[in-house]
Parts: sequence; structure tokens; C-alpha cells
Amino acid sequence: MSKPSTRKLVIAQIIPSLESGGVERGVIDLAIYLKRHNHQPIIITSGGRMINQLKENNIKYIILNVKSKNPVNIITNIIKLKQIIKYNKIDILHIRSRAPMISAFYASKIQKIKLVSTIHGTYSINIFKRLYNSYMLKAKYVIMVSSFIKNYVRSNYPKYFNKLNYNNSQIINRGVDINYFNIDNIDKIRINNIIDQWQIANLETKLIFVPARFTSWKGHEFLIDALNNINKNFLCIMAGSSHGHDQYLTRLKNKVNNLELSSKIKFVDNCSDMPAAYAICDFVIAPSIKAEAFGRIPIEAQSCQKPIIASNIGGYLETIIDNKTGFIFDNNNINDLTLKITNLLNMPNSQLEFIGKAGRDNVVNNFSNDIMLKKTLNIYLSLTTL
Repeated sequence: MSKPSTRKLVIAQIIPSLESGGVERGVIDLAIYLKRHNHQPIIITSGGRMINQLKENNIKYIILNVKSKNPVNIITNIIKLKQIIKYNKIDILHIRSRAPMISAFYASKIQKIKLVSTIHGTYSINIFKRLYNSYMLKAKYVIMVSSFIKNYVRSNYPKYFNKLNYNNSQIINRGVDINYFNIDNIDKIRINNIIDQWQIANLETKLIFVPARFTSWKGHEFLIDALNNINKNFLCIMAGSSHGHDQYLTRLKNKVNNLELSSKIKFVDNCSDMPAAYAICDFVIAPSIKAEAFGRIPIEAQSCQKPIIASNIGGYLETIIDNKTGFIFDNNNINDLTLKITNLLNMPNSQLEFIGKAGRDNVVNNFSNDIMLKKTLNIYLSLTTL
């Protein structure tokens, strides 16, 4: 029996862009972890604002257009990735999205290196897309981020699912850095910076935090309608990137103005200090109307000891203990969401803190970065034998 490799590995992750998002954060966390464990991480991406974090941590990155699905670009990238693999002596290629998967599949095959894929989400399906999407299941090792994704693969790709077993696939839940997302480690300067940035005038007002990209399936409009039903004092901060969705953000702002909720709902850009943002809020809402494959926000919130309200679909059901660390609402029932929000607005701080501590325990025990990163590295080591 071959033993797991103990030599220094060169591991390249491919991600379409590093603009923002939980998947992107996980890619960077893994690169940092690999470097700390004396391996050589490389990230291949089209670029994005999070490149600065790679520079800060001295992580090697290669800019390549890996977000285009143009057939010509896919063929060109096979050649380019083949050269990158050879020049950098890459041992393992880890694909985080279907866009670059076909190029990576053939490049890794030509260079005879191991290919790992992580399925982070569900895909739209027709006869052509089914073939295109199936490449994610042709990797040497397939990682699924939740039981929800495993069931999705079972239902939609039975031919490939039946070939998966404990030797070539695994569920690895995403994790968070429990030291970084720890409100006990946040000083007053960071908290005051967020308060100043968001121009929060009254700290006695209940603060609701909604961190999510401004795209329709994240459920902002549904949440605004629920908040409109609540005749109580609160401030809801909706924070996220509108990159590529400026019209949607404009629509949300117009809706808030038309409902005369401008004093209660505020829109802000991506937050660069999420732990401090969680620290100043009373509770968090993740109102997605489309199933999240996993959903990072609930575990970030729980890690920071904040109750979370989330829809009853997708991975949220796997990370939130209903009525203990947070509250699940029926994603088709605006009255249910309204009730859950009202209950938390009426809840005394002592009870909010009790729920928050239960959430922290849940994340530390089940969803820490260390658990996720160690499992991923073990896969790499098992694929590369002496």
C-alpha cells in the first residue's frame, strides 16, 4: 500500500475571479493554510479586488482569463494551463468553478497530474449544459460542500454519482476562521470605524445586518417587504457588492424610497471588516430565495455569537440549529419572516446573547476553518503518493 506523500506539494487552485464572496474567501484561506504547512500554493484567476490579500500573504498568483465560457477561450486555455502546469511543476489542480473545468480537465490529463473539483453550487440544466456541467464530476476527486449538493448530484447526474465513493469523493463543509470571526478579539477602534463608515447615529436602535451580494436571488426585495410590515424601530444595513448588478441595486433603493423606509434601511458597499460589522449588530438575516449550496454567512454570524434568521432551503438547514442558534423561516411565506424578525426585535439582550453563545459552540465544533482545511490537505496528500 502506498503512503501519503510527505514532500512539498505544488497545488494550484483555479477560480474565475477574486472580486468578493465566500468561495473566494475559502480559496485564499486554503492557500494561506497550504503555505503554513510548507506546501506551494498557486491561484490562477482572472483577477479581482481580493488579489491584494494574496499579495499581503505572499501567495503566488497567475492572471489568466478563466471566467470566459467561450469555446475558443476554453481551447486556448488548455494550451496555456498545460504550460503553467509544466513550468510551475504543479502536482494537483483544484477547480472551484465549472467555467475553467473543461480546460483544466484536458490540461491535467495531458500533463498527467491529479485533478480535484469542488462543487460549490447548483447549475441550470439542459441537454448541453448537463454535458458541460458533468465535467465537474470527472475529476480524480470530487468535493461537495454540503449534503444538499450531494443530493443535487444524485438527482441530476446519477450516471456520475454512482461512480462516486469514499475513495474519490467527500462532503467537506466550508468553514470560517474562528479566531478572526470572534467578537472577543475586536477592539473599539474597529467598531468605531464601522459605526463611522455606516453613519450610525443611534446605537440604542436594534441593528439588523444583511451581508449579501446585490443579486435578485439573495432575497433583498422579499426582506424589504417583510420589514415594511414591522411597525417597530430598527436599522437594517444591507451590505454587499453590486458588481454587475447596478440596476438591481437601483431598483432596491427605489423600492425603499417608495415605501418610505429610507430611515430604516441603508445600503452600503462590501464591508472590509466583517467581524466588526457582526459585533455591532443585534442579529443577522440571510433571506435567499434560491437555495444556497452551503452559505457562509450563517456560520460567520454564529461564530461571532449573533443569532441568524435564514430561509428553509439549501445548506442553511445544515448549519443552523433551528430555535437554538438561529431561526429558519419558510422562504415562500413573508408573514413567517416578518414574525421571526419581530420576535428577535422584541427579544431581550440576555436571550440574544444566549442564542449567540450556542451558535459559537456550533461553529467551533463543526464548521471551523481548521476542520475544512485539514480535510482538504489530507485529500491532496492521499492523491500524491511516494
